[in-house]
Amino acid sequence: MWKRKLENRLCNFDVATQLISAPPPHPYQNQPTILIFDESQDFLLANLKALIAVREAWENQRYSTYLWLLGDLNQRSQPVDFDWGQLQLGRRIELKYNYRNSRHILKFANQFLEFANQENARYDGRHFPEPSDS
Repeated sequence: MWKRKLENRLCNFDVATQLISAPPPHPYQNQPTILIFDESQDFLLANLKALIAVREAWENQRYSTYLWLLGDLNQRSQPVDFDWGQLQLGRRIELKYNYRNSRHILKFANQFLEFANQENARYDGRHFPEPSDS
């Protein structure tokens, strides 16, 4: 019974493996893309390597693509095989101050929201969703 219910489903690792071997096509022609993943410390290493492979595939197709992995190893929700060093990132930025609850976060969020609103107006509201309503 269980086998029948699960036979058409992929596990997390299988999805990562498929992304590495066959990255999806770039969603926007001639548009720079920023992929931002927060809480990266809770991802499996295979997932992060898949995201890196997608970025590299898009770059190889001449699509300007940036991957931002954000995370804090001191905030892991569960033990995983994640280690920043294993990713061999080209550029690592380590923050020394916590601005989480400061006006700096609000300032950045407002700048990003302004940019998103401009892009939505430029493309008839098709790129960025509205911010969530807490």
